[in-house]
Amino acid sequence: MSFRAPHIAALTLRGDSVRQIAGKIRALERGEPIAGIVDRMRGY
Repeated sequence: MSFRAPHIAALTLRGDSVRQIAGKIRALERGEPIAGIVDRMRGY
């Protein structure tokens, strides 16, 4: 039997994540593009 764990590059810090998400929401509200969008047709 083998043990498998998910890959985690780093811990997610709640405060940092909330600031990043809020910043992206504000950018969308202003009609600005946001980074980090994955095009599923193109892949990563």
